[in-house]
This record gives sequence, structure tokens and C-alpha cells, in this order.
Amino acid sequence: MKTVNSCKKLWVFMVFFLPALVSAQVNLGDIQNISDTEGTPSDEQNFVNVGDDYYVVWNKWGDIAFSKSEDAGQTWSAAETVYSAFDYGANYPVIAVDGETVMIFYYRNTSGDSQVFMVKSDDGGESFGGEVQVSSSENGAQVPQVVAEDGVAYLAYEDRDVDYNYQITFQKSTDLGDTWSEPEMLTSGEDDSRWCNIDVEDGSVYVTYNKQTGDEYDHLDIFFTKSDDSGENWTSPENISNNQDYNARMSTKVMDDMVYVASSSNIDGIQSDIRLYRSDDLGETWLEPLQITDNAGNN
Repeated sequence: MKTVNSCKKLWVFMVFFLPALVSAQVNLGDIQNISDTEGTPSDEQNFVNVGDDYYVVWNKWGDIAFSKSEDAGQTWSAAETVYSAFDYGANYPVIAVDGETVMIFYYRNTSGDSQVFMVKSDDGGESFGGEVQVSSSENGAQVPQVVAEDGVAYLAYEDRDVDYNYQITFQKSTDLGDTWSEPEMLTSGEDDSRWCNIDVEDGSVYVTYNKQTGDEYDHLDIFFTKSDDSGENWTSPENISNNQDYNARMSTKVMDDMVYVASSSNIDGIQSDIRLYRSDDLGETWLEPLQITDNAGNN
């Protein structure tokens, strides 16, 4: 888990990249203060767009805040608190949008264990309903990831099994959050499976996560599983890195026939660099990884 330094003043900033015409340079637009919460940390932000409609959600010291832009980020709505930490603070919010439905997920403690919760808007983020508990973990669920497509929401998160090992669990909703399928653990075993990513394209669902595969904690590899029938059946998890290079902080994206997984990897045993894992056939086979960075200091 990341450690949140609540004593440090953090801001949610968004920088929009504009195409440059000279020397392949990138012009940076003006920095915009979206959160505008002086004295209160704003972090763990998550962003999604549908065309020129931009949506961002973040953790405001245990509260969950939301803002949107209808003009590709030129102007933003006033930040709205969609969950207030009157009892337990929320963590790691994520957002998915399908049509006028905006769904925000996060996890927080309850009187028993931590669980995954959702707040939902049916009018494009103008108003949100009350908090709904999605997970039903007996030993604690956390760190959700979500995508939505064609009226279906796909949710993955960490859930401790009966032996208190972290496993990756999947649920879906065919009515965009009104009802949910029973939780299904996609992983098993004594070693923890953590920090999952999820993406969807044309009804196929793709999940990546990291898992300890050696004797040391930093022997982390990236595993991949997919479903070609909207999450009904899944392939056996495959180790796509297989190098124990502390592959962490992953980001996964599916585009056309390509699956891209970017990772911070301890390639030379001294410092971390950014490495790209890529499949040209939607995860059937994987190419040799590409090292993107090779400069002094950690990336």
C-alpha cells in the first residue's frame, strides 16, 4: 500500500498537452487548480473522459470529491463532495462513465472490515445518490478498479481470502450499478495478488495485477487474465513479466488488437525504470518488453 502523507499539502493539478508544430516539442497549457482546497490534502486522483466531457475524482482527506468539464478541460465545475467521512475516511476513488451514468467507487473501513462502496449519478454528474456497499468481504476488500461499456460495469478489487491472503476479485453489473453479480476470485494461492488494473473492449475484459513470485518481497511479477464473454469465464493467469524485477505501479490499456502494460520495474537491481509489456493479439502472446527510460534516478 502507498503511504499518504497527510501533513503535506497536495493539490490536484491537470496539465493538458497541446500538439506542437516545431521540433516535436510539447506545449504545456496553463496549470489549473481543480481541487482548490488550501490546507487540505487532495490526492489519489482518478480521471476519465468521454469525448470532450472530462471527469475527475479525488480523495480530499477522507472525503471523496468530484468535478467535471464539458469543454475538454477549459473550465471545470465547482468541486462537489460526494462522500463525507463522517465516520470512516475513504481511499483510492475511481470513476467510470457510461452515457449519463457516472459511478464512483472507493473503499473505507466499516464496523467490521474494509469494503468497496459506490456513489452513482444518473444525470451526468449533476447530482449523486447515497452510498451503496458493493463488496461483501469477510476479511476486508480494498483498492477497486472499474470500467464501463455498453451498459455494463466491470469491477475488480483486492479481497482477503479465508487465509487472509490478498486475491483479485471480480464483479459486474449489467444495469450500471443497480445490482451486482456474486464476487468471483480470479486468483488463488498463498502469495498475495495486489494492485490490479482492468480494461474492457467489445465485451472482452482484461485484468492485470502483480504477485510475489520469489523469496523476497520485491520479487514481483505481472500476471494477466482475460475473459472474452463479459466476465463469465476467465483464462488461467499468465506471468507476462517472469523476471521478478519488482514490477509495480502498473497501468493497463487495451486499444484495438493491442494490450499495453506499463510498469515501474527494478531492471538493473539498483533503480526503477519504466518498462512496457505489449501484446499484439489481445493477450494471446506477449512481445519482449521494451525499456522506455534509462536515466539517472528512479522513474
